Amino acid sequence: MRWLVVHMSNADMGPGDRLPPERQLATSLGVSRASLRQAMAALEVQGVVEVRHGDGAYLRVPPQRRDS
Repeated sequence: MRWLVVHMSNADMGPGDRLPPERQLATSLGVSRASLRQAMAALEVQGVVEVRHGDGAYLRVPPQRRDS
């Protein structure tokens, strides 16, 4: 999940920004779509993203990089 948060931070995304499509995001991160879905579900529970089925995923709060 950390790789997804780092990607969103590096992409300079803000609240309300739409994430790239699942297939494109998984390819650019070098992960499987199943792994990406698990990470997105965890981030949705944490309130970081909002997944709108049929419309995509949107950032709710700016991602925080955790270097520790």
